[in-house]
Amino acid sequence: MRSLQKQKKSFNFLFSNMIDAERDTDSFISVLTRSKSLLEKVFDSIVDPIYVVDKDHTIVKANLAFLNIIGKKNFNDVIGKKCYRLFAGRKNICRQCAVDQVLKTLQAKKTIHTFAPKTKKKVYFETFCYPAETDKGNNVILHMIDITKRKDLEQMTERQNNRLLLLHDISKSMHSTIQLNVLLKQILGGILKLGFKRATVYLINEEDNLLEGIISTDMKQKEIQDIRIPINNDDSMVANLIKNKKPILISDVSKLKLADDTLIKNTKRKSFLALPLTIASRIIGLLTVDNKDKSLFLSENDMKVLQLFASDVALAINRALLIDRLNTFNQRLKNQIKKATIDLRAKNIRLKEVDKMKTELLSLVSHELRTPLTSIKGYSSLLLSDKFGILKNEQREGLEVINLESDRLKDVINDVIELSKLVSGKEQLILEPADVNEVIKSSINLLKKEANTKNIEIHFKPKKCKKLVIDVDKIKHALYHLISNAIKYNKPGGSVSILINDNPYFMQISVRDTGIGIERKNIDRIFEKFSQLEEHMTRGGTGTGVGLSIVKEIVDLHTGDIWVRSVPGKSSTFSFTIPRNIKVTKKSQDEYELAKTIEELETVRTIVNIMHTDIQLKNLLELILKSIQDFVGFDRVRLYLVEKDKNKMRGIVGIGTPNMNKIEISIEDDDVVQKILKAKKANVYHYYDNKDVNRILGKEADLPFVAMPLIVKNKVIGMLTADNLYSSKIITKQNLRSLTMFANTAAVAIENGRLMENMELQVKERTKELLEANERLKKLDKQKDEFMSYVSHELRTPLTSLIGYSKLILGGSLSKEQQLESINIINTEATRLKFMIDDFLDLAKMEAGKIQMNKESTNIKDLIKEVLLIMAPLAKEKNLSIDLTHDSIGLVKIDSDKIKQALYNLVGNAIKFTNKGSIQIELLDKDENIQVNIADTGIGIAKEDFYKVFDKFKQIQHSGKSSRAKGSGLGMPITKQIIESHQGKIWFESETDKGTTFSFLLPKK
Repeated sequence: MRSLQKQKKSFNFLFSNMIDAERDTDSFISVLTRSKSLLEKVFDSIVDPIYVVDKDHTIVKANLAFLNIIGKKNFNDVIGKKCYRLFAGRKNICRQCAVDQVLKTLQAKKTIHTFAPKTKKKVYFETFCYPAETDKGNNVILHMIDITKRKDLEQMTERQNNRLLLLHDISKSMHSTIQLNVLLKQILGGILKLGFKRATVYLINEEDNLLEGIISTDMKQKEIQDIRIPINNDDSMVANLIKNKKPILISDVSKLKLADDTLIKNTKRKSFLALPLTIASRIIGLLTVDNKDKSLFLSENDMKVLQLFASDVALAINRALLIDRLNTFNQRLKNQIKKATIDLRAKNIRLKEVDKMKTELLSLVSHELRTPLTSIKGYSSLLLSDKFGILKNEQREGLEVINLESDRLKDVINDVIELSKLVSGKEQLILEPADVNEVIKSSINLLKKEANTKNIEIHFKPKKCKKLVIDVDKIKHALYHLISNAIKYNKPGGSVSILINDNPYFMQISVRDTGIGIERKNIDRIFEKFSQLEEHMTRGGTGTGVGLSIVKEIVDLHTGDIWVRSVPGKSSTFSFTIPRNIKVTKKSQDEYELAKTIEELETVRTIVNIMHTDIQLKNLLELILKSIQDFVGFDRVRLYLVEKDKNKMRGIVGIGTPNMNKIEISIEDDDVVQKILKAKKANVYHYYDNKDVNRILGKEADLPFVAMPLIVKNKVIGMLTADNLYSSKIITKQNLRSLTMFANTAAVAIENGRLMENMELQVKERTKELLEANERLKKLDKQKDEFMSYVSHELRTPLTSLIGYSKLILGGSLSKEQQLESINIINTEATRLKFMIDDFLDLAKMEAGKIQMNKESTNIKDLIKEVLLIMAPLAKEKNLSIDLTHDSIGLVKIDSDKIKQALYNLVGNAIKFTNKGSIQIELLDKDENIQVNIADTGIGIAKEDFYKVFDKFKQIQHSGKSSRAKGSGLGMPITKQIIESHQGKIWFESETDKGTTFSFLLPKK
């Protein structure tokens, strides 16, 4: 067996050497003639088909392999037959053996041919024809070698090369497209050009964990968009693709056990291929390809080609999505800037909000003042009902209550003023090292009496710790408020605990009670300035209601933090920290809001900067150029950008080229640069004799370079150039393709950076506007302080009278007549103070929108008559007549109590400022409205004081007897609020010493 194999090898070697060495034909024939036994062994041993023909193309000898290849069983079926009948099937023509040529030239010849005598499958043979002399004359020996596999491989290679060239063209087209819808159509067109019948693109919706159909070659857009496949189903093909990140090839779908998979259901094809679209190990979607033709099964080679295509598709789609998101973000940013502009305008409305804050402060003061003032009123009235004589114990107790409540009212005012100073930043810290244990003990001692009254225990265990640098008085004041609240809102028999937690960085102080707690919804509002929680009233405590706001401002001044934890119905714990290395800062609430707004805008800018990377634009461009140098293989890379005037380009960054910022290129005058920019793709350029171009682009005279315009939205924004100065390497097509990808990335980054610069400019402009708004707010803060001074002055005047006269009565040195006069004064002042506080409270509620309107159908004529009936005694005292004239008017839908209050104010002022004459009231029908005129013959109003009439901050100084009529000065602002809350209008006309007419208009419905 071994000898036979050796012989076969030796014969094959012999034949191949005969051809390769092109031996002399005569010597070869002589060798075969002398060695007939060798010829016999050739036919018996060699595995390839061999046969011998004579000059007439008749087969005279053949081996068994020849019989097999032509499908014959016996040698008798072959010997003596014409070879052209077996192969070509045409008489006198045999392309295989070339007998005539070989015998004529006596030289060996090689031919290649195909035939399919039995299987009908095309078979390729390479046949060596040798001249030979036998006992039957000059013949030809033919040796057949099967080269079908080699031929198939050559054809497959050629098809693969053609596909790769086509793939390159398709990819180049895709990378020049930034619009997603256009790109998707190009992808499908590319699939069809590559020879595949059907394709579908899916993208992952990460928010909903779904794979969504985007576009398909043979499905309607609505059908493909209805495809939504969950990606968290572990048994599905989609989940497998996402997990393994490898393509799945199914040559025959019908043989697949999981043919009911959701992804497979979307195809009725024979073969199926799914490829993940991957960017930096992250899958953004899938590309599926399938064929319906049963004879066109998808192969491994198809999969390899499509894997290359899928990589380019993923890059192109990701780039288009980034640009689309950038455009969306740009639009959203514009909307945000527009909203910020509206917010800035709203800062002007902040002027009104500050005014509202002041009125809410008044409301807060009024809430706390009403209780003590009611006591003053009650006890002074009680004194007036008795006869004169030595004061009884009950009377003395009543006057003591008057003194106590008056003092408490002063405390309320003082707290409000202190909070106002803290908020405005007028209070500065006086820092000194202090023993916190002693500070806490001092605050506890101030409240021991109050705690004992409610049977509440205060627990505090001093802790050894270093002294803390603080403002002792202010921290003591803060602790006083916290401990006082803990007692005030505690349960009888409960406890209050003060705890210290010290560490090297800060000290924490906590005040814990066993009281009624705070509802969760109100915890966020507990420290709000100038606002009072309703719970403060319903929890049963008394006080200013601004204590916690004062505590927070004190802690903020110490750059500390304060918070509260509470369990409703069980307990509350207030904690605050003071840093050991305290750095005192002074910042008003408005400045804090301004800083926060700027910080939000800066955050928006930061988000834009890190869309592609978290570094600055120039550093990002340098990184891209360095990547081109490292990964693409260029020695030097340079980037230029078009200037704003679009006629010049300037160097920005470069690798291997110094002083890039000094390079300037004129686009108009340079036809070379114009040609580069108009090409809109990467090309290699040779300009050996153009010195200007070589100088501008920083290249050597004989050095080729590659240039690529930077394009965004079909607009050229710059140029990228590269060369191989040092290595002299050849610039390949692969270099151009890679450079194109990096250039497109650089273009998007540059456009993104320019957007950021534009936004930064807008942020600066908005910041400037915010600073200007802040200045206006500071001015309003000054006005607020002036108004607080006004309120304090107005309240203190009657209080001083109350306290003074009550002390005189308590002193026992007054006669009965003097006592009676003093008590009358107390009653008058208390009544006036109550009306004044009511006015403050009403105005504050109206401006804060806390007054509910109860509109109902009302007879306005009867309402006016009712007011005039009540006001008649006041007019009679001054000998004034009041006349009413009216049209016939039906029912009007109004809040009768509010309109009655407005009429009281208007008629009351008319009586108050009229010494003689009359008051005329008119009720007129004005179609959809009614008009009321109140005209007097009083002292009138000077024109320079017109603007003060409805201003709650101004009072008109009149001359004469009526110049100092007592009251809050808020009657007209309240009246204006009432009329405007009915969607009405109020105005007046006046002349000095002749009288004034106030008119208001109200809708009937």
